Amino acid sequence: MTNWILNSPARFRLVAALSVIAMGVLMIALLAVRVSRWEPATTPSAAPTVVSTALTPPTPTDLPPTAATQIADSGPVAAEAVRSYLLNDVVGFSTVALPEVAEEVASAPAPKSGGEITGVPVLVHGGPTQQDVQVPTTWGDLNLTMVREDDRWLVESMEYNR
Repeated sequence: MTNWILNSPARFRLVAALSVIAMGVLMIALLAVRVSRWEPATTPSAAPTVVSTALTPPTPTDLPPTAATQIADSGPVAAEAVRSYLLNDVVGFSTVALPEVAEEVASAPAPKSGGEITGVPVLVHGGPTQQDVQVPTTWGDLNLTMVREDDRWLVESMEYNR
């Protein structure tokens, strides 16, 4: 029994034709199974259905407040520091600044008189332990870096915006 299919061209054509027919029947059967499992799209209802799984991320209302939202803004302290600086109130400035910064301001020449805050402090960069605040004044914007120490904000650095 040696290659009975290839011995005759007529048998070879017959086997090839039957193979093509069998593959066609198989493809139609697979397509029929797939179509029978198909579910038509439903129209959305007025009320959304809530599906809860462990893989669904929580909604924003379910998230606990972050540490950054629980910490007070350093803007009021920055405004107080700038006000004390513009009035040349070294004692008032030293209560809202780190000791080394208060010493630098005390030893520096006094600012020009007539300076005042011309707008609200703007939080440029916020974080739970360090914030950059810009305070507009008559002589230009003052940039302050505020740090959180012992549950209160203190001035770490202060310079005019250039």
